[in-house]
Amino acid sequence: MAALAVLFTAFASTSAFAQEAAAAATAKPVDMGPIYKSTLFYVLLFLLLCLFIAIVGKAIRVYELTRESEGKPEGINWNMINGVLFAIFLVVGLYGVYWEYTVHGNMILPEAASEHGKKSIRCLTSL
Repeated sequence: MAALAVLFTAFASTSAFAQEAAAAATAKPVDMGPIYKSTLFYVLLFLLLCLFIAIVGKAIRVYELTRESEGKPEGINWNMINGVLFAIFLVVGLYGVYWEYTVHGNMILPEAASEHGKKSIRCLTSL
């Protein structure tokens, strides 16, 4: 999977650099903005994150198997880990909702196109 990610990255960036080099013959710094805005870049980042999570999962599984083979049955308390992760995602999610509302709250309803729309917007904002 890592080799596939490297190949995709190499081919995507090579074509972007080749097009830019053909357009401008003079040496100038390469603008990486379009690369970071492409969907392929974020797909590869997601695959890299999945690979990292899989490696960590396998390492934890090896840890648990060695503890079992040594006769130490107590291992990682997964209930506590899941509870802490739930609390973290709850707080981060609620903050994300708050942030989104404060940043884009005035964009929820557009400008009214008619008199009837102005009346309904007044009714909705008075709630």
